Amino acid sequence: MNARISSHHVFNQGSKELMNQQTSLDHTHKQLSTGKQRVNPSDDPAGSAWSLSLKQTLQITDQFQDNGKIAQNRLDLEDSTLQGVINVLQRARELAVQGANDTYNADDRAIISTEVRQLIQEVLGLANTQDSNGSFLFSGFQGNVKPFTQNGDGEFQYHGDQGQRLVQIGPERQVASSDSGHEVFMRIASATDFRVNAELGNTGGGEILSGKITDPEEYQPDHFSVIFSSPNTFDVVNNMNGHTALENQTYTSGEAIKFNGMEITIQDVGAAPVAGDQFTVRATNQSLFATLEDFSLAMDANDPSMANSLADIDRVLDNITETVTRVGARMNSVENEREVNDSYKFQIQTTLSDVDDVDYLEAITRLNEQMMGLKAAQQAFVKVSGLSLFNYLN
Repeated sequence: MNARISSHHVFNQGSKELMNQQTSLDHTHKQLSTGKQRVNPSDDPAGSAWSLSLKQTLQITDQFQDNGKIAQNRLDLEDSTLQGVINVLQRARELAVQGANDTYNADDRAIISTEVRQLIQEVLGLANTQDSNGSFLFSGFQGNVKPFTQNGDGEFQYHGDQGQRLVQIGPERQVASSDSGHEVFMRIASATDFRVNAELGNTGGGEILSGKITDPEEYQPDHFSVIFSSPNTFDVVNNMNGHTALENQTYTSGEAIKFNGMEITIQDVGAAPVAGDQFTVRATNQSLFATLEDFSLAMDANDPSMANSLADIDRVLDNITETVTRVGARMNSVENEREVNDSYKFQIQTTLSDVDDVDYLEAITRLNEQMMGLKAAQQAFVKVSGLSLFNYLN
């Protein structure tokens, strides 16, 4: 009985060794066929978890890259659209210069008016530009809403909102992929008009008498405050940059206060202003469409006074050009972030390759060693067991 147990034990041990050798060989074969170190997650749980984390990071980075491409396409479209608007405005400016020519008559100016109205329709079409998905470029968050229309009275209306779509292009980086049509085309500070208001909290008797632009070339459509430090003295502060335009000036009721190419007049009504009283001076807003419409009407009226129209067209041009500059900066930002993402993606892929991919040279060497080991184990087992099957295998 002891001999039979010993033979059985030898047979089992030999079979087990052969199975282990074959399993190792199969595992190496699978590594070589898949190109991966781990045939099953259980082969290396820690490595599998790390690999999964890297793949998730890679997917997120790919999404950032896709977002960046979407943002780039929309910004490219906005840039080209606004360049078209600038071309229209430059043509309108040329026409305004022509309209001021003393040799032009009413018929000449009527022809200019007709072209200006065509330019207005051209801008309207550009302002209603849609991207490749049919989303309106300048409608804010309401991409399915046509932003600009002209009603029966010829007035232009904006139907979008003031939202600015943000796109996530990096882990901590967002970029605006659009601009609100309200900011681009509607809310443009007039170069020829402003309003003056007394603050509601004033307790003195000062009241606005008049205000006008005296030097269009010097005038800048900013936001100022006239602040009284006493009934007899005041400062003028530019609220846009915090600079003091006039300091410790003497106040005389009914005498013009001149600054920034304009003048305003404050007078006492029952009493003088008191310390702390303020008066705001703010440029009015005028849309691009209204600016061109006013120009056209001036031509219809055979009015050669083009100073106001030229000033307002220049202001509109400035606003569009500033928007183009901001769009260009965002385009650069997207491009830079995509380059960063590409570099980061390469690093992730390199690390993932180190974690996942098999070393072919090492695996082939190991495969040869395992094949030799299996053959040697088979031969040894045949000799030990003396079974006919193993003799056949030998």
